[in-house]
Amino acid sequence: MHLLYGNEAWIKNQRVEQLKAKATGQINVSTFEGKNCDVSSIIDTGETLPFFSEYKCIIVKDSGLFSAGRKEHTEKLSAWLDNFPEYLILIFSETNVDKRNKLYKKVNKLGNVESCEYPSDIEVRNIINQTYPAINIETQTFEYFYQRMPQDINYILNEFEKLISYCKDNPITIQDIDAICSISVEKRVFDLTRAITLKDLESALNMYNNLIELKEAPMGILVLIGREYRIMLQVKYLAKSDTNINQISKEVGLPTFVVREVINLGKNFKFNQLLEIINLCREADKDIKTGKMDATKCVETLIVRCVHIA
Repeated sequence: MHLLYGNEAWIKNQRVEQLKAKATGQINVSTFEGKNCDVSSIIDTGETLPFFSEYKCIIVKDSGLFSAGRKEHTEKLSAWLDNFPEYLILIFSETNVDKRNKLYKKVNKLGNVESCEYPSDIEVRNIINQTYPAINIETQTFEYFYQRMPQDINYILNEFEKLISYCKDNPITIQDIDAICSISVEKRVFDLTRAITLKDLESALNMYNNLIELKEAPMGILVLIGREYRIMLQVKYLAKSDTNINQISKEVGLPTFVVREVINLGKNFKFNQLLEIINLCREADKDIKTGKMDATKCVETLIVRCVHIA
């Protein structure tokens, strides 16, 4: 039995395909999905012998059985696992789990538990190389592409496939990426915070207005601005304490080439200035939630105030 958990759907799906391979024939593969999936049906299916195959496979997706709220079902399934059939491949694929959960402890004891979180930039490049082995992309160009993508491998692979179709047999360039790829909102806000940091008010306001035209919520933009400056503050503290750049990358969950850029941007601020910007973000959040200011105008005002921090 296997439990795959985490936010990275592509990695979970790849592991599911690998694990279920022993169960030959679609008739020997059953899938249950959602928080309303019936535990009794899972058990009944598991107790049915495979059809002309040594193994059968049951896949249970996003059931909520490893979190609070389904205690009776969790206990029933956990008790059944004590007499787990040898012919059965049981795969749970979940986004969130509670490691104190009874079923989690049972699967961890009797089977295999794997965390499927978003991988490093090097691992993502390896996935791209394995998926498209005939395509070569220069390191600097890949970093430019990667920095513009959200943390979602399915999204990244789709965008890379668009690039391949666009470039055909020609080398992929930064100009091609700008022309064809959809830039994530996280990357657009990173560019916005860079403009704020460099005190380029005109560019910052243009970027913000573009985001609003793209129907991005001001509150969501505010959250991302605050996040970027909290990361900048954390990176600045770690860099000041002579922490290795690879360790900083691990601590903040960003590729090393992005960390280098954040370190350079952080040099434009003193610690108290970054704390002031973070506090301004909190004030803006409060003003929006209490209705003191219109959300769009409030974030615009925040940008202006941040640019003028001395």
